[in-house]
Amino acid sequence: MKKLSLLSCCLFILITSTLNAQDFISVPFNSENWNFGNLDTEVETYMGKQSYRLNGATISTKEVDLMNGTIEIDINFPYGRFFPAILFRFQDGDNAESFYVRPHQSGNPDATQYTPFFNSYSGWQLYHGEGHSAAVELEPDTWHHIKIDILDDQADIYFGDMETPLIKVTDLKRDPVSGGIGLSSGAPVYFANLKYSTSNPTLTERNNTKEEIPKGLVKEWYITDIVSDVDYRNKSSIHPGNLKWTKQPTEYTGTINLAKFVQSEEGKTTVLTKLNIESESEIYKRLDFGYSDFVWVYVNGNPVYSGRNEFMSRDYRYLGTIGWFDSVYLPLKKGLNEVMFVVGENFGGWGLKAKIENMEGITLK
Repeated sequence: MKKLSLLSCCLFILITSTLNAQDFISVPFNSENWNFGNLDTEVETYMGKQSYRLNGATISTKEVDLMNGTIEIDINFPYGRFFPAILFRFQDGDNAESFYVRPHQSGNPDATQYTPFFNSYSGWQLYHGEGHSAAVELEPDTWHHIKIDILDDQADIYFGDMETPLIKVTDLKRDPVSGGIGLSSGAPVYFANLKYSTSNPTLTERNNTKEEIPKGLVKEWYITDIVSDVDYRNKSSIHPGNLKWTKQPTEYTGTINLAKFVQSEEGKTTVLTKLNIESESEIYKRLDFGYSDFVWVYVNGNPVYSGRNEFMSRDYRYLGTIGWFDSVYLPLKKGLNEVMFVVGENFGGWGLKAKIENMEGITLK
């Protein structure tokens, strides 16, 4: 009886292990599985692993259609200022979720980053800190294992340590739709042993309590389509005329990622945004705001503020991340006021957020 029980136990373990092994699908680096474009498709052995060397390009899977599940891969990178990435829910080269590393920032709070891509724009300046970036040692010319568990609007990202997530993403920014897997790098990086599972993972416990929403937070903006930089940047007054406006919601934090709603063109990396404020009297109201990368603020067509918040704009170490760093006092007249933000982008995040000191005597229309 004991022998039978032992045999049954071993058989159960064998079957379970086999099922677990079958649950993952390997994706070899060949033209049947990957969109390589004009890149070399040769696989080589590097530091003991059959791997693909990617340099200055993005590649994507052909047949993978993954919304929820798990991605695992090995990565080996040199030291340098570049950003090798794993892309998931990949729609095309301009739209995907991504996790990437910054080898030159090893050990720093921004050594790693989760960020979405909307219409070719990465949002790393908009999404930083807990749930988006984390410190880790990035040893060059070493194989590192990465695992990403994805479930609806959340993800656990593991780097090296497969027991404790490096980043617990509690708010994936793109809509949860299925897509492929992509790899990207601006310098020679080796990738190996890509596999994925479509089984729903069990995410680690987390505090899903969203940060406290400040009073007076702006939750909707009127925005235009993309406009000419020459026509709308750095003007002494602004009267947009017959431009079409649409009302768009912010994220729960108050940030609106403008790249989600517009597609830039040559000479057109500017969007007009506005608030319509009804005031009971003539009054000044303080408005605190954050933006990326350039802004000009107008009240009823007249300029009241301009600023730069791009990468390295304030000192050589400045990242240009968005925050509550700037304020302006709005000179409101009695009646309806048009408060307009002209927001220009360079790279790294195209966004805006604002909160009004107090709403007494005013109403957002």
